[in-house]
Amino acid sequence: MSTDVIMPALGMAQETGRVLRWLKTEGESVKAGEPLLEIETDKVTVELESPATGVLGRVVAAAGDDVPVGQAIAVILTSAGVAVAQLSPAAVVPPPAQPGLPAGREPAASPLAARLAAEHGVDLKALTPRGTRIEKADVQAYLQARQGAAPAARGAERVLSSPKAR
Repeated sequence: MSTDVIMPALGMAQETGRVLRWLKTEGESVKAGEPLLEIETDKVTVELESPATGVLGRVVAAAGDDVPVGQAIAVILTSAGVAVAQLSPAAVVPPPAQPGLPAGREPAASPLAARLAAEHGVDLKALTPRGTRIEKADVQAYLQARQGAAPAARGAERVLSSPKAR
C-alpha cells in the first residue's frame, strides 16, 4: 500500500510551490505528522508533514523544483505484513517513469495552459513541460522566448498609456 505526498495549495491563487529541501531521504522511515520537506510559495515557507507512517519511497521532485499544486512529489510506502524498518531502500524505490509520448499523441495540458496556448496560436506539441503535463508557466515561458526571438517586430507595436500619462 502507498500514500502519495501531494504539493498542497497554501493560498487561493497559488499555482505552484517550490521544494526547498527534503528533511528525509528515500528509504528512510517516516511517521505521520513528522516534518518531511520544506516548500516555498510566493508568500510563505512551510514544512510539509508526512501524511502517513511508512518508508519514503520514490521522490519525484528534487530540491529547487517548481511543482504544480495537486501533483504528487513523493510516495510513502506502507506494508501490512512486513516491518517497515526491515525494508531495504532498493525494495522501496520503484523505477522512475519513462518520459515521452507515443507518436501523434497530444501532450497532457492543464485547462488554463490549453486556453492560453489556443489564444496565442501555440501548438502544444512544440512545448516541453517541466512536470508531467503542460502548465500555464510552460506556455508563458514559450511565449516570452518567442517574443525575444523577434525584436524587429517590437518597433511596430503601439505603446499604450493612460490619458493622464499622454
